[in-house]
Amino acid sequence: MASYFLSRQSAVAMILNRRRLLAPEGESVAAGTLVHIAQLEQLMRDVRLGRQEEFVLPGDPPMRIVVVN
Repeated sequence: MASYFLSRQSAVAMILNRRRLLAPEGESVAAGTLVHIAQLEQLMRDVRLGRQEEFVLPGDPPMRIVVVN
């Protein structure tokens, strides 16, 4: 697993990009995907508010993200 040290803004952008890949605009998604999207949105809120400083972004390959100031 690769580790990335990113600013808070870049970490939020990576989460948002992963969320967009799961559900492109205008397409219907499966229930399991909706749960995963909700988890990513909660993670994005936590990172944005400073409650989450380190996390693993699931996917292929998974990425360990460390938020630096």
